Amino acid sequence: DAFVTALNSTGSTLLYSSFLGGTGNIAGGDKAFGIALDGNKDVIVVGQTDSSDFPLKNAFQGTAGTSFDGFVTKITSSTITPTPGGGGTTPTSGGASSGGKSGCFIATAAYGTPMAEDVRYLRAFRDEFLMTNAPGKAFVSLYYSVSPPIADFVRDHESLRAVARFGLTPLVKMSKVIVSDRALEAQTENLK
Repeated sequence: DAFVTALNSTGSTLLYSSFLGGTGNIAGGDKAFGIALDGNKDVIVVGQTDSSDFPLKNAFQGTAGTSFDGFVTKITSSTITPTPGGGGTTPTSGGASSGGKSGCFIATAAYGTPMAEDVRYLRAFRDEFLMTNAPGKAFVSLYYSVSPPIADFVRDHESLRAVARFGLTPLVKMSKVIVSDRALEAQTENLK
């Protein structure tokens, strides 16, 4: 089995950590042989599996072969979701969920990446304005508890992604006016 962990550029903050594998162990188990970042800073993992329950999404071959199969897995921040208790992350069924450590679950699902400028502004707004007072913290806590399944549903439907982006437009525009450069830079640095 493999674990994929992302830290910020200084190594001081866990962005996510995810398990990749299934339950097989007939021909040596699941093994990752290589890992790389693509141009979008998505993680590409290559390896082999002998697990009949290895997480699949858009698989070239949907059933297991006779001993082991090769795999190429793309892990984006929208394909992981926080585990209960906040310790790391795990992939959801099919290897896809819209969470990520950024916490802007619905915005990340709507824009397709936590790197999107609008998502970074929303996170900066959260950190600079909501997380600095009790009512804001309560709202964020409620949002974190109810939004992951909504984000999963939004992510899987392009028409809902467009509706969500449209619905977020007023908040994004307000955030672009009031968020400080320092708060936005902090959000950008955490994703490097």
